[in-house]
Amino acid sequence: MVVVRDCPWVRVCLWTLLLLWSLPVTAQLRLGQTYPSSILIRNVVLTDQQDLEHEVVISLVIRDGRLDLVTEDEVATDTVDIALDAQGGVLIGRLTIGEPPSFLILDGDPRDNFQVLLDTATHARFAIRAGEI
Repeated sequence: MVVVRDCPWVRVCLWTLLLLWSLPVTAQLRLGQTYPSSILIRNVVLTDQQDLEHEVVISLVIRDGRLDLVTEDEVATDTVDIALDAQGGVLIGRLTIGEPPSFLILDGDPRDNFQVLLDTATHARFAIRAGEI
């Protein structure tokens, strides 16, 4: 009985497929491509720590790893490299213009459902720490 995985030609085909699959990834790493230099995140819910009933839907712009803009106004997508929709996700963190941001956008409000904080792998829509996604 011949086992397919023990055939030399099968091994050669598998290695060839693996090599072809890894070429685009390797090329991107060699070119130094990282995340975009400007990111727009729309439809982010920002809660007020003083007034628990008050919520504001905002847009954020991050440029070159620093928080550039926080606004309730529409931001044109042609001014950024990539635009993301937070779909009403709740922001937890601190926003300081001109500084590298560190925040998490969750798909639920931790004030209503504490589970979203306990399982961020499932509930995180976007995360950035010290300007690094």
